[in-house]
Amino acid sequence: MEKSQAEKTPNGTAFLSHINNFAKGRSFMEDKSSQSVMTGPTLIDDTGNSKIIEILSSWGINLYAGVNGGGVIHLAKHLLPFDGLHQANDSVPRLLNIPEYIAGYIPLGHYLASGKIAAGMFTTGGATLLGASGMLDAKLHDIPAVFLIALNATTAHGRGPLQDMTPDGLNAISTVKSILGDSCLLIDDIKRLKSTLIKAQELLRKSKPVALLFYPDILSKDVEDFKIPWESGPKTTSKKDCEAFLRDFSKISNGRRVVIYVGEEAARYDGIKGLISELSELLKAPTVYSMNGVNAVSHKNKYAAGYIYFGFNDYTKQLWESINENDCVIVLGFDPGEYELNLGDVYGNVWHFTNLTEPYGSRDGHFKHRVQGKYYQVRGDISLSLRELLPKLKEKIKDRKSAKLPADLNSRKIEKPDSGHVDLVEFYNKFKNLVHEKTIIINDVCQAYKDFQYITQRPIGGIRAYSAHRGSVMGHSFGMGIGAKVACPNSNVQIFAGDGCFAYFVGGFPYTKDFGLTVWVIDNSNYHIVDKGLDIVMPGVERERHHSQLPNVDFHGVAEKYGWSSYYLKPNLANLNGVMDAIYSGSSTSILIQIPVDGTIVIGQNPRLLNLKKAGGTYL
Repeated sequence: MEKSQAEKTPNGTAFLSHINNFAKGRSFMEDKSSQSVMTGPTLIDDTGNSKIIEILSSWGINLYAGVNGGGVIHLAKHLLPFDGLHQANDSVPRLLNIPEYIAGYIPLGHYLASGKIAAGMFTTGGATLLGASGMLDAKLHDIPAVFLIALNATTAHGRGPLQDMTPDGLNAISTVKSILGDSCLLIDDIKRLKSTLIKAQELLRKSKPVALLFYPDILSKDVEDFKIPWESGPKTTSKKDCEAFLRDFSKISNGRRVVIYVGEEAARYDGIKGLISELSELLKAPTVYSMNGVNAVSHKNKYAAGYIYFGFNDYTKQLWESINENDCVIVLGFDPGEYELNLGDVYGNVWHFTNLTEPYGSRDGHFKHRVQGKYYQVRGDISLSLRELLPKLKEKIKDRKSAKLPADLNSRKIEKPDSGHVDLVEFYNKFKNLVHEKTIIINDVCQAYKDFQYITQRPIGGIRAYSAHRGSVMGHSFGMGIGAKVACPNSNVQIFAGDGCFAYFVGGFPYTKDFGLTVWVIDNSNYHIVDKGLDIVMPGVERERHHSQLPNVDFHGVAEKYGWSSYYLKPNLANLNGVMDAIYSGSSTSILIQIPVDGTIVIGQNPRLLNLKKAGGTYL
């Protein structure tokens, strides 16, 4: 992250300057076909449509993703097209025309890569459902994003409108509210637009996604002029909590084992890697991390002790499951999901550092219900808290015994594939030595999002790796990758997706052929997570009833038809160096690499399968 959310002040300067310079003085080109006016690149009028774009732009929200039509046309006309990466971060509100399922995930990747909020736009009807997967994952991962959703006009109620959003049809208000709860905001009165947007900002600042549902005829009404500045505020930490931590932790931890758990929230704070390394060194504490939490851990941290649970490292799982009531655990951002805690609790004396007031999975803002032992909370910006605590903690913590970590965190023997398939263990071990700095990796719902952790074991210098694994929807990686690339066009974005995932996003290829993206397709001809999982969950069921087989596809050839460059990775990896050179060549042409993989081999493990096996496999 460039900056924490708390210290980032969004910049809508270019947009506002067009308003100030042109709208008031009426120095503009008139559009004779309408009452609207064109000022510079932005269409300005007195309606709520114009005002909502103006306000969001003043908050730094200028990237919109979706498809125009139906109820959003009068909103979309206030945006210019996003034609390429040369327009990224130019402070002009733009619409990236891309299918809605992909669009729903673009704000997630955009925020994770940069800390900057983006928006999805969905017209009336089923488009809302196409974007719903992204909305859900934004909620599950505490990612602030804006989703603009058009209802039918108020005059259409009861008349069977096309793309019916009313209770007779999609019942959109209740549907979206069932996903986002109080973050579902309805614009049904133009006089309440300001108060609705004020509420939206409050939610976004709490790392909540926001859905703005509007009646097009209401939003198209004139509205009185108003401004809503973004209130970023200073970074803060609780002095009371810090004092309690110094007093209690130094006393309770004396002579006891300490383990540090790094969750995904920690990666949002400035300077966090160095601070965690300093804490790990001071406490001589094994430091474990979730699949997104790894982004907060330095590759130089000698106490980095591996990934927890999904795709877990063998040593790490044993370490975590050995924690008992006598131990101390510092949790930097609490990850409550099944892929992070496997439906279990955290044992021991737990100190939870967080700046989120209502994170996913919490109760009244805390996780006492997920701790078997004493639970303490240190509230505030995690980096600021550690900066204030570490000098004082060094005065209290002396002569701790160093933890001994194995160089290799894995002990299982992985089966070798035949000569026609790539050895993924060999691939990832070579890949991590070839990858450049400023690389962002997005892992989709396939072998990659568990094998990556198992094989790489520890953080890789200069890269970040993400997955929207809590919703665990196939195909999410492509939208997230687009969002990351637009937010940070100088970064190299590489997407690892399965052959099953590919079917969900291939329709987005023509739109992104000049984005310089890289997509690695794990071609194993099956839904690997399902196929191998059912071997454990339902071992008595014949394989054909797994319903997991996929047709063979020439992904390499398909990509070229869409204007992408493409490669077929040789099973012996003889062309891997050349492929990596092409990825980092600086070309704007996107690249697909097809990797032939033996889907019968299990590398990274999924402990959730043991949960699924309970009660005869009926637990989900």
